[in-house]
Amino acid sequence: MKKISFIVLCVFASAILITNCVLIYQNSKIQMDFADTAQVHFSKLLSAVGAIQNLSNIILSNQDELSSSFDDRISSSEFVLIDHNGEYTSLGLNFSFSKVDKDENISLVLHEIGSDSFQRIELSKIYGVYYKAELRLSPEKEYYYQFSFEKDGVVTSSREYRIPVYYYNPYTWNVIPQFVNYDTKKQTVTIEFRLDSISSKPYFKEFQINSARLVVYKNGMKLEEIPYNINSYGNQSWVNFEFEGSNIDDYDFYLQVEYSGGFEKRQKIDEPENPLWKEVLSHCYWFSKGR
Repeated sequence: MKKISFIVLCVFASAILITNCVLIYQNSKIQMDFADTAQVHFSKLLSAVGAIQNLSNIILSNQDELSSSFDDRISSSEFVLIDHNGEYTSLGLNFSFSKVDKDENISLVLHEIGSDSFQRIELSKIYGVYYKAELRLSPEKEYYYQFSFEKDGVVTSSREYRIPVYYYNPYTWNVIPQFVNYDTKKQTVTIEFRLDSISSKPYFKEFQINSARLVVYKNGMKLEEIPYNINSYGNQSWVNFEFEGSNIDDYDFYLQVEYSGGFEKRQKIDEPENPLWKEVLSHCYWFSKGR
């Protein structure tokens, strides 16, 4: 009996030993496979990094080649205000080149951003390498320009230059109407008209605001003008208009702005499609029905 037990114990111990040997072999194989896989992936990673570096070098090389393809001879440039008629701004562009070849034809190409349209403008020579051009720009649009050089049938171009809007756009305000109060005792409605600036400070003083006022009409007749204090709160200012009666549709409201350059701009506030004005109307109608 003892001999059988001993034999069973030996078999069991042998089985455990064989199992451990198998596990150790498999673990070693997994580690070797993992090492091989890691080495393969690491090699691929190094290859990808090398490809990225090569691509970066190619891009930088092409960028240098592209930059060198521009004919940049502009030494200086300056914008001057010629005129503004309320719809368009005429700007003068004075500039100079580092050199101008003999019999070379130079023109300015004006592009409207977001459009395929462009305008080729001939330059006026002042003297030597100094030239000027006149640009007619709409304050509602954005532009860039570049120079074109032509000689002996060969045409080269400068890089593109964007024209900052503060050179040709007058200071612009956005009017925010807001229902303030309905006085049940006096049976009057009060509406606030607040100004918020929506453009950057203009470069030329002619485009700065000299005065602003709310102009109110009733049944087509001018009823009242209320001036804004445009410096009362930084870039914000507001006025209140109080009126009797419930029929707000009898009234029309305008923002009248006078600029330092002597021109004026008029904006209708109570446009039917204005969502802020629709909200004012809904409040007025609601309170008038509750009277």
